[in-house]
Parts: sequence; structure tokens; C-alpha cells
Amino acid sequence: MSCDQIVMVVVMMTLFWLSPVAWAEPTTDTAARSPAEPFAHVESGQVGTERTARGIKILSNVPGNRYVLELVGESVTRVRNPKDGGLIPNIWDVDGLLLHVMSLPLAEEADLGHPMALLRAHMRYERDFQAEKGLKEVIPSRDWLSFPTGEPVLYWEMLMPVKEDPPLPTNVTKMMFATTLNGNNVIILAASLLPTVDEVKCKRTLTDSLLTLVRHEKSVGPIWGEVDVALSGNGHLSLLNGDLATRNERKKKGAFILSSEKFIRLVRIAAEVPDRMVCVAFLYDGVSGHCINLAGYDRTTNEFRYYDTLGDQTFLEEANNHAGVNARRSKDSPGRVFLVKETDLQKVLQGISLLQYRCVRHYFVSYDLERSLEEYRELKSKFPESEEWSEAWLLKAGQSLTDIDEDVRAINIYSACYDLHEGSSRALASIASVFAKSGNLDSAANFYDSAIKKLPEDKSLDDAQRKQFAATWGLARRALTATPVK
Repeated sequence: MSCDQIVMVVVMMTLFWLSPVAWAEPTTDTAARSPAEPFAHVESGQVGTERTARGIKILSNVPGNRYVLELVGESVTRVRNPKDGGLIPNIWDVDGLLLHVMSLPLAEEADLGHPMALLRAHMRYERDFQAEKGLKEVIPSRDWLSFPTGEPVLYWEMLMPVKEDPPLPTNVTKMMFATTLNGNNVIILAASLLPTVDEVKCKRTLTDSLLTLVRHEKSVGPIWGEVDVALSGNGHLSLLNGDLATRNERKKKGAFILSSEKFIRLVRIAAEVPDRMVCVAFLYDGVSGHCINLAGYDRTTNEFRYYDTLGDQTFLEEANNHAGVNARRSKDSPGRVFLVKETDLQKVLQGISLLQYRCVRHYFVSYDLERSLEEYRELKSKFPESEEWSEAWLLKAGQSLTDIDEDVRAINIYSACYDLHEGSSRALASIASVFAKSGNLDSAANFYDSAIKKLPEDKSLDDAQRKQFAATWGLARRALTATPVK
């Protein structure tokens, strides 16, 4: 590969081409080295490399991001900067293809969701960054692959901007990416496609190399393997209370470990939105443990509804636990149905499992409006019978977020509701109420005006409901002092 080509490619790889950790020169592979101790010769905080019979093995001994990855090719060499002759961190020439090996730490995983959602979130981040330089995603190129153990890999491409002059032989025509997760990190392999490189071979080299990854960090979130399982919302996940979870529970593959405060908030919205839900809850009062089945949440009394297996008694009655929790029997439901205050349950709730993703999707996707719109549009397209994109579900989901003071997330869910149900006056009024709650009275007034204006054409409401909402929203609108009533 010529110096001009190397310069061209390095210029394209501007996002992560400077590595924050030290990379060592390749050593010779030692067959006798124990697979259980692959980092024995690599200092903590550094990335080691060693030559193998198939190419180069990369050994990251960075705390929190330990992994082993092999670049396979007949000729695998480190790329040098043609200007000063120095090694370029992370960039390798694999049989004439320049591969960039890099990683990014994630934001707090509970704010993003399951592994496939995390990879999508990173793709959007990278796509938007590259779009500022004129690149455009090739949407049909998106492809999901998976490891034998089920961990997902996302492959995608971006086209270089078209130039008026014919492209020179050294011009990069396309950027190609393959990503997966290692603990709380996105592992990224990127390649710049030149006209002289076979595109099919480039994709195969990129994905085959990434699929050699051996993770040495615990997986983040559930591993479902199939894209449609994640999208449908039927996949199960586990949430753990970081203050009460045991060491063995923390090792559980695919569980979210959360602070006690965030944990109980997620459990609350998971139980509040669906009309019917059941998940297994693990309890510990400091002396003994027990399991119950959570079945719902009443926002008017701040109580969880649950089923117990102890007949006429429950572990959470004051006489049966050492944490001072005092649940009560439900008067409205026959059988072994009990109610416990949210503050009491938080004292003893270690974790929940067998929770369907649909119960918490609205929290995970709503940190970003674009992601909310994209995921719910796709859900509607592929699963038209799903109640999860219905107006009633999304209005309830938004309210559950408002109740835990996640106002931005709530507005994004209400916006998705209006996007899918364009005539939804209730979505507009709900946005208005969130703005009013947060003190943004001008925006609140504008959205109340829009909601009232939309009422006559809202086909989801009957005449009595339109009249009732017109009076309620009009009163709320007049209560605002920032903008005069029109």
C-alpha cells in the first residue's frame, strides 16, 4: 500500500485513531501459555500483541475491558505514519486492508438497554459524527451476526461524499464497521474501503476477525440472540439491586446491576404500565430469603401488588420478616394477593427475573427522541398487533416516567405516541402537563393550545370525552400565567 493511500485512510479514521492506552510491539506466541492466563505477560492498563500462525493476537489487559482478539491474514503488520515513521496506534494492514481496532466505554448501561440496543445506540452516535463530514449511512447494509454463545454483532457501512471529479485511485469510497460488546464497552473494528480492495473480502475479514473475540468481562444486559426477540419485547431480563445483591448474583450473566434508587424506580414502571405482568422477585431481610411474584403497581397508593406462596400468610407481614416490612392483604382480589408499600419493598428486594423487556422498553429507549421514534416505528411495522405501540400503552408509559421525575424521557415517549397516532390530542396535552410541571410555562401553553385545537379531529375520543378534555385542558391552560390565553 502506498504512502498516499495510508495518509488518505488515516485522515478518514479521525474519531479514535489515537489510542488512550499503550500498545506493545508483537511478541512470539507461546503455545504453552495457559488460556486462563492470557495476560500474564501484559502489564495492567496496556494492550499486548503477539504473532500467531494465523496473524496477530491482540490482548487487552485494560481493567474493565479485558479481551483477546485475533486479526487473521497472510500478512498482518502494524501501520507506520509515512510522515514521521512512527507506529499508528490501533491500525493494522491485513492483506492490504487497513483495519482499525478500537473501543468505547458505554454510558451507564441501564440508561441504554439490552446489547442490541446498545450497539444501535453506538451506531447512531458514530453515524451522526461521520455525517458531519459528509458521509451517509448505507441503511440496507445493516446486518446482525452473532457469536455461538449468542452475543450480537452489528455490521454497517457509510458512503463517502460524492465528488464532482472522478475519484482518484487513492480515494476511500466507503467506511465499514463491525461492533460488539465486551462488558461495558463497545469493541469496534473499522475499515476504509479503497477501489483496489474487494468489498466482499473486506466485510468477511472485518466480521471474521471480530468473531474471534474472547471476552473477559461480564456481559451487560440479557443476550437474546435474535433481533426480533429484542424488538418484540418478549425477551426476558433480570434487574439486581446493587445494595443487596450477593456476590454470586452479581456474576449472573446478562443481569443489570443498579443502584437501589434506580432499581426500585425501574421495577415500579415495569409493574405499572402493563395491565397484566408477573415476574419473580427475590427478597432478603438480612436473615432469610424468599420469593414472590410481582403482579402490578398502584400509583394512587404507591403500593406493589404481589402473590405469595405461603397460603394465608406472607413473608412480608411484620411478624414474618426482620426488616420491619408490613404488607397487607388485598381486599379487592381473592386468593394470595398482597400489597406492600414501595418504600418497604425497597428494603428487602434483591432482584427480579423473568421480566419481559416490553415492561421497561419505554425507559430504555426514551433517553433520546430519535431512538424512541425509530424503535417504536419499527415495532409498529414488524409487530402491528403489539399493544406496546398503542396510544393507551404509550400514554400510560409516559405517565409512569413523569411519576418518577423522568420528564425528558416522558416527553420523548409522548412524542413517539403523537408520531404513531398523529391525531392524539392526549399526547399533546400530556407534553403540556410535563412542561407545566417543570416550569416551562410558555411551552406548556403552546401544547395545551395545540391539544385543544386537535380535539375535534381526534377519532380516538367520543363526543363526551372531547367535551370533558376541552374543559380540563382549558382550565389548565388558563392557570398558566406566562402566556395570555388566546
